[in-house]
This record gives sequence, structure tokens and C-alpha cells, in this order.
Amino acid sequence: MGKQYQGKGIATECIKLAINYAFDILELEEISAYVFTDNNPSIRVLEKNRFVKTSEVNEYHPLSHRYRNSLIYILKNKNNKLN
Repeated sequence: MGKQYQGKGIATECIKLAINYAFDILELEEISAYVFTDNNPSIRVLEKNRFVKTSEVNEYHPLSHRYRNSLIYILKNKNNKLN
């Protein structure tokens, strides 16, 4: 997301809409998200949307051609919408 759009709640709202669609329409039981350990803005967006950090993995990242640590976040469907 471009700098001029960061910090305005756009990503948080987009994630909220995707969560509601995934749980209400697709009837998924859980959603997982991987985020690099140094990507603090994305970590914050996930945590604001009630994702819970479950583990950390070190995997090969083909775009950077190296191994990188990622955090795994999970959100379980509790049959309640985000407001």
C-alpha cells in the first residue's frame, strides 16, 4: 500500500470485510495468515482483527531468494461478525 494510504485504517477494514465474507458466506472454520517478522504494520492489522499468533517458521522466500522467518496467525470462526 502506498505511503499516502497507510495509517488510515484501509487495510484493517479490508481484512474485516474479508473475514466476514470467509466466515459468513464461505462458512470457513478458520483463516491463517503468514507475515514476515519485521512487517510491523501487517502484524498490527492482523492483531487488530483478532488474529492470534500461533508459531514462527523459517521458509524459503522465492521473491527474495533467501530463507526468511514468518509468523503464522490464525483466526477461528466463532460465528460472530466484526463490527
